[in-house]
Amino acid sequence: GGRNAACPSDTINLAVVGCGSHSKFLVPGIMRENGYNVNMVALCDVDTKGPYLEVDRFNGKTYTGLYTLDAFKNIPKYVDYQTMLQEKGGDIDGVIVATPDHQHMPVSIAAMNRNINVYCEKDLGVNVHEVRLATQIAKKKGIVTQMGIGNHQRQELRRIEKAVKVDKVIGQVRKVHIWCDNEYHEANDRNNPTWPPRNVGNGYYDIFDSDAVLDASGTFDGNWQAWLGPATPRPYNTQYHPRGWRNWWDFGGGRLGDIGCHSFDWLFSALDLEYPHTVEAWGNREPGLERAADVLNVKYQFPAREGMDPVEVNWYDGNSRPGYDGNPMPDNEDNDWIKKIQLKLAKDYTTNHKSVTSWDQLNDPSGPKEGDGWARAMMLIGTEGILVAAFHPTRWELFPLEEGGTKFDHWDKAKYTSNEGLPNHAGSHYEQWLEGIKTCDPSKTNCGFDYAGPLSETVLLGIAAYRTGKKLEWDPRNLKAIGTPEADQFLKGEYRAGWALPSPVLPDNNYPADREHKLKDSQ
Repeated sequence: GGRNAACPSDTINLAVVGCGSHSKFLVPGIMRENGYNVNMVALCDVDTKGPYLEVDRFNGKTYTGLYTLDAFKNIPKYVDYQTMLQEKGGDIDGVIVATPDHQHMPVSIAAMNRNINVYCEKDLGVNVHEVRLATQIAKKKGIVTQMGIGNHQRQELRRIEKAVKVDKVIGQVRKVHIWCDNEYHEANDRNNPTWPPRNVGNGYYDIFDSDAVLDASGTFDGNWQAWLGPATPRPYNTQYHPRGWRNWWDFGGGRLGDIGCHSFDWLFSALDLEYPHTVEAWGNREPGLERAADVLNVKYQFPAREGMDPVEVNWYDGNSRPGYDGNPMPDNEDNDWIKKIQLKLAKDYTTNHKSVTSWDQLNDPSGPKEGDGWARAMMLIGTEGILVAAFHPTRWELFPLEEGGTKFDHWDKAKYTSNEGLPNHAGSHYEQWLEGIKTCDPSKTNCGFDYAGPLSETVLLGIAAYRTGKKLEWDPRNLKAIGTPEADQFLKGEYRAGWALPSPVLPDNNYPADREHKLKDSQ
């Protein structure tokens, strides 16, 4: 097994699985963390060309792989992670998993079964069962884990957490709206037949339905079957790799599985959320399609927590937002004050592309995008006020519950500009993981699988509800949608022969049978 059976005395030996452009950003940051002697012992990627690329093969966009860096040129390289773990596992203290989402859990679980600590990118997986399995393994074996949501450590997020949870400046939070762009590009507009774009943050516009004939041109340099891993076999095409994989349910979770992990992280911290009681979802495509919807709305109902009322959380992506005319969600937030708040923020903060002067512009899906008009943000509606925070929470504002209210006219935000009295999220994301490895202490990380597991499951439940096409009443102890057995296929996922993972232990006694999770009237 891994060396962490005995805590490393000095040097921490790491390996990486998935060595493309994200690893080139992530791994050097971990290696440079002050106070730790970090050594790279193995690298693995099924693409034998991509990690060496200096320039993207598509669209002329910058795309450089980890192998281009001098520090990694002489490190042993593998194309099969199982071989790497067999040959090097005894030397590895921690593995960094930066593959597409569908490989996160197979790689992480294989490493943990060898007592190797894991830093895994978000979302943890592509179905609820595999995420719960990994959470259970990490707990049972005392593995040091961390999910890659570095925003968790941002001081401004801690300030919002203090305002909402500690000081309760907006009272009891009973409704939340989260909205997210699709990173619209000026080359497309709503009159263009490629609208709406599905680039999901990767610069590639996926305009195909699952029943369309995909362009199978192009070649994959490496082992395509290994890239597919547990997913249903299919020919390589450029819609999947190196860019478009997030658009397909077999490989990723669309915008919800990407940005949703960051957004729900804020809420899990500030509102002490765990598992939802019910989930329902609507999109602009037939749920049975293989590809993520261009516009997805999800409604979660969370039960009361200690000292906190039940709360409804609404997700909007595809440039939809509260009050947007094109929302597939039937009970759209048709509230003039909610719209005016969004418009005020858009007017105040628009910096690029398009200026916003009216709700019609904000309501237009070709309107403001990332960097403009708070195109990614969340709104917390409490019993005493409304808080709106931009996606990277360097900006947040308070509003009265009703137009014309004066509650926050003289509110002093200055006391939230210092770090004094903030909830403790000490250390960087990387430092926490390395310190946990060095001291053999899983509690050093605050985005370990004990926290990130329920968060990831919540995101994945939204996708399962959409694909099932029904409202799900969730039993987190038994991983069941009560009375909806047709949801099981999406909760458990499908693995091709040779890739199946064990089932998690159920009922899960980490979730007490007597815990109250029945939704109470939030009115």
